[in-house]
Amino acid sequence: MKQRVLRDAAAGGLCLSLAVVTQAARAQEFLQFDASPSDSTFVASATRGAWGAALTASSYGDGSEVNLAGTYGFTFPAFGETATLRVGPSLKKPEDEGLSLGATLAVEHYRPTDWGGLFLLGSVNTVNGGYFTLVQPNFSNGISLELTAGGDNGDYEEQAVAVTRRLGDGPWRLRAGYRVRAEEVFLGVSYNTF
Repeated sequence: MKQRVLRDAAAGGLCLSLAVVTQAARAQEFLQFDASPSDSTFVASATRGAWGAALTASSYGDGSEVNLAGTYGFTFPAFGETATLRVGPSLKKPEDEGLSLGATLAVEHYRPTDWGGLFLLGSVNTVNGGYFTLVQPNFSNGISLELTAGGDNGDYEEQAVAVTRRLGDGPWRLRAGYRVRAEEVFLGVSYNTF
């Protein structure tokens, strides 16, 4: 059952991303898959202008869940650059529970630097009080560092550190990291046209 939920969510996310991209040359997309001994996570997000959509599908020791969000972004000045505030509805569907409807709010900021760039992201969700933060220095040599923290008002909480390496000059990256609370290594791949 968990594999079916994750497979269906991954296929839906890929179709969503492709649909958005085929409709607009200015569309941007992000796909990521990470796997560790105890879980796996697939993330897909795409934007077209101010509109965005995101999907996260997770499979873990005793279950799985799918999260969806649709957002509208507003830019505002921040630290001499611009940042984006995204707001919209969200859905959460754990494997053995009903569908929950909520709202999501996220703030993202990218700052070019002499050595590459810095991406910051923070988001909250009214479904289970979910939150996620990311600090990502991107170095001009194609290596990035990621520091993340996420959780909810249930029993989920995690912090992680990861290193990514861009493959050539394209949008693909290989990922390796460590989840602090789970005490395990994960490996992954990502595709980013933002």
